Amino acid sequence: AASDRVHQCYVRTAFRYWMGRSESLDDACVLATTLDAHLENDGRLPAMLKHLLTSDTFRYRRNQEPEEDMP
Repeated sequence: AASDRVHQCYVRTAFRYWMGRSESLDDACVLATTLDAHLENDGRLPAMLKHLLTSDTFRYRRNQEPEEDMP
């Protein structure tokens, strides 16, 4: 649980859940700063979520068109 990789995976998984999509190269900055916020607050979930959900990436995310059902 103390591994850097575990914390990175945790932040990436939270990003994917709250953004509703996988990360792209354009998201590297928000992922890095969210990880920093997470680590600075002893890995506490509320601090990480506050940083992620107040980021421009979350606030200005595009609506995705729903996929049409295949016949």
